[in-house]
Amino acid sequence: MKKEGDNMRKFMGLMALSVFFAFAANVMAGLSAGQITFHVTDGHGNVIEGVQVEVVSMRSENFKVKLTTDKHGKAKTVLKFDQYKAIFSKDGYQGYSYTFRPRLGDRKVIEIKLTSIEVAMKQAESKLTGKDKAVVLFNEAVPLMKDGKDAEALPKLKEAIELNPELAPALFHAGRISMKNNDLDGAEKYLLKALQVDPDMNSAYSMLSVLYKRKGDTENYQKYLKEAESRGSVSAGEYYNQAAEAINAGDDVKAKELLNKAIKANPKFADSYYQLGMCHMRGGDYAKSIENLQKYIDIDPTGKHVAECKQFITALKSMLKK
Repeated sequence: MKKEGDNMRKFMGLMALSVFFAFAANVMAGLSAGQITFHVTDGHGNVIEGVQVEVVSMRSENFKVKLTTDKHGKAKTVLKFDQYKAIFSKDGYQGYSYTFRPRLGDRKVIEIKLTSIEVAMKQAESKLTGKDKAVVLFNEAVPLMKDGKDAEALPKLKEAIELNPELAPALFHAGRISMKNNDLDGAEKYLLKALQVDPDMNSAYSMLSVLYKRKGDTENYQKYLKEAESRGSVSAGEYYNQAAEAINAGDDVKAKELLNKAIKANPKFADSYYQLGMCHMRGGDYAKSIENLQKYIDIDPTGKHVAECKQFITALKSMLKK
């Protein structure tokens, strides 16, 4: 019995301590710990005015205080005894958060250093490898090329290639732009290197076939054209140009075959339908001629051949009725 009584007294004592600590915690949570001052600078001693500071309790989702730093870079508040997180934000600077617990009677100044995005980017760039920098430069060139600003994109592509001579997409586009600028030797160098790095870059085969055709190199033209055809990467423009040569040579049969390939490569290539319609008209297949001429009008309603196509369609329909 005595042992049971001792155990009961110990249990009651522990219960009393638990109640006391719980009570003490609640009392402490209700006490004002003191004044907290945040002093925000840029790390070089320059104060930052207008920083938004949001102080939230780590225990209660309902507690939130919003402050703004003054011209001295300071923001003050009085907080109760608790654990908090302060979140700092300002346009042009990286966000920052700081966790702290005020003490009773605090008049503490908390030094906060924010890093500008410009400085952060420079710091990040300083850690990049040459290959990383090459990718950054290529990514900067992409939107320029999309906007048709190839002249501005080319220097970035060349710089990227200097940093990473095996960056295949940069090599390809440097070749494409060089060929556009009629620098055929430069284009050849870039495109061949692109294929050396990535033999599955199908568009490079098609572009090289066009390049060698322009250089008058029949052997390489046929070689790369055949490879491009096997990969399904010949451009609609190249098929169209070949068809134009066939038409000029009086070979409408070959021209129709090439024009159909051009349409398959790019179903929106309006001129292919116009020329195909003309081939069918010369061959006496008026129904197919009408079909293709109408397709030209549908795709390019303001095209230079629209009026002509409409006249032909009217005449051909009349002939079909006879």
